[in-house]
Amino acid sequence: MSSAVDLHGVTKAFGTTRALDEVSLTVAPGELVALLGGSGCGKTTLLRVVAGLTRPDRGQVWLGDQEVTATPTRHRPIGMVFQHYALFPNLDVAGNVAFPLVVRRRRSATEVRRRTAELLELVGLAGFESRYPNELSGGQQQRVALARALAPEPEVLLLDEPLSALDAVIRVNLRDEIRRIQQRVGTTALFVTHDQSEAMAIADRVAVMADGRIEEIGTPPEIWERPASRVAALFVGARNALELPVALDRRMRWGTAFEVDAPAAANGRALAVFRASDVELVEGGGMAGTVEVRAFLGATTRLQVASGHGDVVAVEVPSSLATRLSEGAVVSLRVDPARVQVFPVDA
Repeated sequence: MSSAVDLHGVTKAFGTTRALDEVSLTVAPGELVALLGGSGCGKTTLLRVVAGLTRPDRGQVWLGDQEVTATPTRHRPIGMVFQHYALFPNLDVAGNVAFPLVVRRRRSATEVRRRTAELLELVGLAGFESRYPNELSGGQQQRVALARALAPEPEVLLLDEPLSALDAVIRVNLRDEIRRIQQRVGTTALFVTHDQSEAMAIADRVAVMADGRIEEIGTPPEIWERPASRVAALFVGARNALELPVALDRRMRWGTAFEVDAPAAANGRALAVFRASDVELVEGGGMAGTVEVRAFLGATTRLQVASGHGDVVAVEVPSSLATRLSEGAVVSLRVDPARVQVFPVDA
């Protein structure tokens, strides 16, 4: 099966800043890949390169069996949804959705009306045809933007932080709707986000980016459970990261589990990474600490526990248990070594 998106060694610099550094990525037809990372990691620049809005300094961009590195945006088989909707305020909902069909002049007026009605039904806005953008909620405007992007039946759908301007409840609902619609129409999609929960919930695969590079790519369970890179381990899953002494072994592979208790013959230091939910409260024999902060999260409560070594460890426990642990309480912590990963301190 041929790929829908193929990037080979894409590099882009803005002045002395290298926004993309030899990025290669292959996306299969019908796949949704999330580009996940913090501000400035290069994810939006990469999306703009695929869209043709930014020309790479080096590398190739392929959409299907066509190289489009130098092809203008209007000639690429893409649809794009932006963070801030970008609807035309002087056009009603039907006019906004129909716009890309009208300007391309490849369909009759009857076909344009049929396609517009079909898409508004798909995004749950049938009956809103005559409303204007300022008469819609943020979530409704983004649904219009999604329908407009899908109107010309693009081979690739590009979504640049499409949910970040919405409140939490609408964001979750629309996230699920975007996934449902993408799977229903079968369009390949690249979804840019800084929100790990969005990426995990919506994507077939997640590409974790940092410093203009894809550090790691894998399925959501792979990235969540056993990240292979330090960047992914620290960015995904709200993990603890403690610098600890370890006995370095020539056979040691970074990223594998190790015994947290430092051996007497420790001759090096490593970064031990583990999730708050992997920390257990035990009666004794663990690492002693004092509860400094409690944060109620619903079914669970997150505790910030200060150890005697100056470290602060995040611990996630059932809220029913946390009611007995007030600030100042002394607790003992233990982490299953199998749940800990180690990485070089200076990576």
